[in-house]
Amino acid sequence: MEVAPEVRPYFSIVIPAYNREKEIRRAVDSCLEQSFKDIEVVIVDDGSVDRTVAVVNSIEDRRIILICHQKNQGVCPARNTGIEQCRGEWIIFLDSDDELVPGILERMWQDAIGCPDDIDQLGFLCQWDDGRILPEPVPADQIMDYVEFIKWSDNLILSDFFPCIRRRTFSTVKFAASRAYEESYLYDFTIRYKIHIIPILAVIKYTDSPNRITTMWGQEYTAKLLSGAKDQLEAMEYILTRHGESLYQYGPRYFRIYSKSQVFYSFLAGHRWTGSSLAIKYLEKYPGCLDGWVIWLAGLMGPRALASVKRWKYLWYNLKQEK
Repeated sequence: MEVAPEVRPYFSIVIPAYNREKEIRRAVDSCLEQSFKDIEVVIVDDGSVDRTVAVVNSIEDRRIILICHQKNQGVCPARNTGIEQCRGEWIIFLDSDDELVPGILERMWQDAIGCPDDIDQLGFLCQWDDGRILPEPVPADQIMDYVEFIKWSDNLILSDFFPCIRRRTFSTVKFAASRAYEESYLYDFTIRYKIHIIPILAVIKYTDSPNRITTMWGQEYTAKLLSGAKDQLEAMEYILTRHGESLYQYGPRYFRIYSKSQVFYSFLAGHRWTGSSLAIKYLEKYPGCLDGWVIWLAGLMGPRALASVKRWKYLWYNLKQEK
């Protein structure tokens, strides 16, 4: 007897979630209420200790797949877990406190079905809840390879964009299996594949969730920074080793940022002598960088002192943005 072929959705939407009982319904509903229905929504609960899982289980829709981590692992491992369960031709990554713009999946489908075979990622615009549009400045419609992506990123003020990626690419390029952010993934991706940036608004990003690192304060913020310091340091070392030469040539601003971040995370991970050595090399190259001197001096006082300086700097930056 012949077995009917499996019917696969066109889009798989992966939503990592950690303690988002108040926000997860908004994110999921923004997917299910789209006019384009050929989707699955893969939710990865990353060890939540609130009612996130209960809220997801209360949503009755066969397109929802819920996977639970027993312990919190971070957003990139949660995405990798979701990817393993995806069946769609294209994968979309939605944060659990954000929401899709109504009708956007219909538009993304139109772009995806007409996408040339040598383009494997589509990038769309985001809007923060304060009205700012990302990436900033708003880009033109363009196709980028590795070098073009580095040059483009180096000129951005805010670099976030909303990705839609062919599932086949994850057989060769995956997100970090750690608490590191996703920069290394993007550089590794663009070595092999092209990105098409399409300046259409796709998602609203909310910044008021209490467990975002941008809204944390005091000991909670310090603990968050310290817990991820080792992974972030390894990510900076990886980026500078694998992509440093290209960044130095085509993206000098980001080369400087990652070099300074390597100093920062070395101290934050408790490597005082290594941090000092890296700080000296960094300041020999960029002697006028006040941040570099502050990181060195605060780092010598210990990881917690450095984390406090980082938090106050972030608060000062936000106050400037609000004026």
